[in-house]
Amino acid sequence: VAKIMDSYPGKQILYGYVSDDTVEEEIAVERASTTGKYLVPTSEVSNLSYHSAVRADAPLKPLKKKRKRLPKLDSSEVNVAIAITDGDNMQIPIMQYPIPGFWDTEDRGVMPLGWSMGVSLSSLAPGIWEFYRSTAKPNDEIVSIMGIAYVHASTLPEPAEYYKATFASMKDMGLTTLWSLDSSLTITDEPLWDAFENAPSRKAWKGVLVGYGPSIDKAFN
Repeated sequence: VAKIMDSYPGKQILYGYVSDDTVEEEIAVERASTTGKYLVPTSEVSNLSYHSAVRADAPLKPLKKKRKRLPKLDSSEVNVAIAITDGDNMQIPIMQYPIPGFWDTEDRGVMPLGWSMGVSLSSLAPGIWEFYRSTAKPNDEIVSIMGIAYVHASTLPEPAEYYKATFASMKDMGLTTLWSLDSSLTITDEPLWDAFENAPSRKAWKGVLVGYGPSIDKAFN
């Protein structure tokens, strides 16, 4: 699989998946990233060709701004945010979130909750994105998971280009929080922060949750 990926030029999008378990996942995503490929996980997604053909009622619209204003954080207290992840796989917003125990539960909106979704949802399944955009409640925050693809930006040949496209997509969708799974960003003085902070459309986001586990330094910026 690595040889096949290596044979294609950079900035190619890989659909599907490239591993069978978490060990292979780390190796495969790193290999794809170092050669400039963008992985958009679509494994186990039923009828993606159908969803990509179903258009929304109107051209792409940003998320409605109707979130509740959260109280100011107290630095002397432990501040907790709760969000659901694995939304980098298109299978999650298309097939998992809509079931009664998640987005369609009557209890949704009782507490502030983050819902992670890949920004490619707006182009691969525009009708699905319009459903979430139009039905989000004030306590729902849709979070951009990874950005335009599942990569390790720290090993991309051109991370600035990746962030440029990611922030532009977030701006179009009205998303302001990025959830990055690149563990490098858990280190405050990581050089990748320069590309991150200086990317065009930087003002589109207000915060980033970094990493996918215990942080080396900061978990949120």
